[in-house]
Amino acid sequence: MGIEQMITIGGGIILLYFVVRFFTKVLFKLIGTLLVVGGLAFILFYWNGGLLDLGNKEFMMYELQDKYCGFMSSDVKCDCIIEPIMKDLKKEHSSKELRALQKNKVKALLLIVGSANRQKSKIMRCLKERDAVEKWDEFIEDLSDFRVDKELDKAFEKLKKVIDK
Repeated sequence: MGIEQMITIGGGIILLYFVVRFFTKVLFKLIGTLLVVGGLAFILFYWNGGLLDLGNKEFMMYELQDKYCGFMSSDVKCDCIIEPIMKDLKKEHSSKELRALQKNKVKALLLIVGSANRQKSKIMRCLKERDAVEKWDEFIEDLSDFRVDKELDKAFEKLKKVIDK
């Protein structure tokens, strides 16, 4: 084996070392980038509903209950509107059934409309006793925030008909 062959083999080994080193750096950077992008995608799309809002919200009556019956809220709306509707819904449906509605806002709104219809006289009597009839309109406006598609708009129109009766 001559000196020329040894230099060629040595040069080849050195060249191979640098090629492998370059490709492993690129490969690790690519894997790291994919992990970061994957982590961000997980956070944005699945963590607490994220951008897609994949059904992590509770049944809308629970959201309204949190809003009206929480620490800094109106007792009138809680006592006169939310509590009668919640009692009626809990009387007819289990908590598990109500939580299952979190992905179907149309059915949830129709349940609320039905309950509001059954409890309307009780609700209005309570509001009149506290001289707060306008709170009913505010509640209906808050329900309108849940409208997200045409089916829900139809259900909301049914709710308005219940109010007008």
